[in-house]
Amino acid sequence: MDILTTLKIGKSEYVITEQDKFCANELGVTLLYRARVDPELHYKHMNQINKFERVQHEHKFGSSISIFSLK
Repeated sequence: MDILTTLKIGKSEYVITEQDKFCANELGVTLLYRARVDPELHYKHMNQINKFERVQHEHKFGSSISIFSLK
């Protein structure tokens, strides 16, 4: 399991691999299942993850919710 990038969100750092999943909706993007409250990504984090290809896992049409990981 290779490390793709590291995201510093607040006081915490999250090592991101291909196993990690993100949730995107009309309000923003969050990193799933890594803390009691899923950390929300900011603009600088989006620039980091946009360098990678997204693998779509689930997309709910009409609600604009997308679950994806990076590759």
